[in-house]
Amino acid sequence: MRRLVLPLVAVAIAFAGAARAEDADAKKVIDKAIKAHGGAEALAKLKDKSAIIKGKMNINVQGGIDATMEMYAGGKKFKQDLKFSIMGMDINQVVGYDGKELWIALNGKVVQTKTGKDLDAIKETIHAEEMAGLALLGDKDLEFSTIGESKVGEQEVIGIKVSKKDRKDVSLFFDKKTGLLAKVESRGLDFQTNEEVNDERIMHDYKKMDGVMKPTRVVMNRDGKKFLEMEITEQKYVDKLDDNTFDKP
Repeated sequence: MRRLVLPLVAVAIAFAGAARAEDADAKKVIDKAIKAHGGAEALAKLKDKSAIIKGKMNINVQGGIDATMEMYAGGKKFKQDLKFSIMGMDINQVVGYDGKELWIALNGKVVQTKTGKDLDAIKETIHAEEMAGLALLGDKDLEFSTIGESKVGEQEVIGIKVSKKDRKDVSLFFDKKTGLLAKVESRGLDFQTNEEVNDERIMHDYKKMDGVMKPTRVVMNRDGKKFLEMEITEQKYVDKLDDNTFDKP
């Protein structure tokens, strides 16, 4: 059952990061993206808020598993609650991270915890999500450079590499016409296997939520193969989540 633990999917929709563009061409791309996503002022308003996201997904394992999802994220903490059925058995998987410990519970029982160095993969995942934040708030630790033009499906995109000391680079690809984020690509460790993988999160069907454009459909590929597809049915921001949100069962 542990090997069945389903993936974490923050998919660049919950975390917001600050950024600074040194490359002039990169800055033009980022400036256009900021406007496309709702503007710097609207993005900045969400910087310190927490997100509650609901949706459904299909995970490409064991012939395809349909699941419903609720996710809570804020202050570099998160909890993802998945409900799905396998061979007639109803399963509730909850993954929580409070900044110091990650835990996984199945049907209300904690089956796995990770602390210390074992959290490196999770921290890299959060880092990749943060780099998709579009608000230019003067974070001097980030640097941007252009990758060049390419395609995501039929979309023509411009790639921007985001670099931070002691972290892996993350690549952001923006639609040339709309300026919207089309894809986030990063390399990191699979937190279950500790093997390095290449993750792609491809965004579709943007809608305005709380004044900011957000994707409502996300496809995640791992090492070039489709890993999951998620539809976001609800997303809202709150000033603060309940204190017990990230508590273990």
